[in-house]
Amino acid sequence: MTQKRIAMIAGQSLLVQGMANRLPGNNEGYDLKVINPQEEDWKQELTEVSPHVIVLDAKDPHIQQICPLTDLIWSMPDTTVMLLNSEFSELQVISSRRFPIADSEALLERILAPAQES
Repeated sequence: MTQKRIAMIAGQSLLVQGMANRLPGNNEGYDLKVINPQEEDWKQELTEVSPHVIVLDAKDPHIQQICPLTDLIWSMPDTTVMLLNSEFSELQVISSRRFPIADSEALLERILAPAQES
């Protein structure tokens, strides 16, 4: 059984750091890596972890500045990004997938595909 790899990007966010502290690092079923985005090589570290799930604080200004969400999604396809937001007691989950698009007709087919297929 493959362990789920979880990366928590914990910059200045006490919320993410607190959640990371609640998850033991060597639990059966998942492998947890807490990444500090203030470290120079944090993006390389994230790439090496190759996480299934990335957890970060949607309101952490440091993360918004150094790694816009679009950059994160583009660089880590097939990864689920979970945005914590303590202001609204919500969790937003963003999943992305890539599809080959050979021409504009294929692009239109993908845009118009039913939600389950997209």
